[in-house]
Amino acid sequence: GTGTIDDNVELKISLRSVEKFDPSCNVVVVGERPSWANDKLIHMPCPDINPHNPDGNMIKKVLKICDFWEGDFVRMSDDQVIMNQPDFTPYYDGELSNMSDGDPDDKKWFKRIFATSRFLRNNNFTDHCLDLHCPVSVNAMLYRDTMNKLDKYYLFYDRGYLINSIYFNMAGIGKEVGLKHVVRLKIEKFDPEYIERFTFLNYKNRSFTKQLRQYLLNKFDKPSKFEN
Repeated sequence: GTGTIDDNVELKISLRSVEKFDPSCNVVVVGERPSWANDKLIHMPCPDINPHNPDGNMIKKVLKICDFWEGDFVRMSDDQVIMNQPDFTPYYDGELSNMSDGDPDDKKWFKRIFATSRFLRNNNFTDHCLDLHCPVSVNAMLYRDTMNKLDKYYLFYDRGYLINSIYFNMAGIGKEVGLKHVVRLKIEKFDPEYIERFTFLNYKNRSFTKQLRQYLLNKFDKPSKFEN
C-alpha cells in the first residue's frame, strides 16, 4: 500500500527477515512497487480500493495471487518481521464474540469484529479470533472458493470482514495459540531481549520509531536478493 514513512523500509526489513530463514524463497509483492526492488521480486499492481476497509483491500490482493496459484503460500504484511524459526500455522486467541460486546458502531475495527462474528455464528461456523497479525499459510484454491461465497460489495466496499477470521473459520482451520508466538508493539519503548523471544514481531505505525527501525536494520543488516 501507500503511506510508507521511508521508501518502504518496512518491507525491506520484512523481506530480509524472510530470506534469513528461507534463502530460496520466492516473493510476490501485491500493491505498490518499491523503488529499490529488482527483477527477482515479482510485482503485481493492485491499488487500495477502499480507504475505510483495509481488510477488504488485503483480501482483494490475496485473491489476485489466487488467480494464478493453486497450492499453499504464505501471506504476510510489510509490518511483520520473522524473529525466529517461523511457524505459519493459523492460530487463534479467544473468540470474536467476546471482543464484540457493546456498541458495534464505536469504531471501524469493532464494526468488522462484530460483522465477522455475527456472520460466522449465524451460519454455524466457529468465530475464533485468527487475526493475530502475523504470517499465515493460505491455500489458494480454498481461499478463492471461500471468498466467492461472500457478498462482494459488503466484503470490499462496506464495513467488510476480518481477513483471517472470516477465511479460516469458514474453512475449519486453526489451532489455539501458544506462548511467544507473536508480539505486537503498541508503544514507543521496546525491550529487544523481550521481543526476540517471539516467533514474529509486528508493530503499529506510531511504534515504528527511529529506535525500532535502527534495531531491526542492525539485526537484519544483510540486503536481501530482492534489493538493488
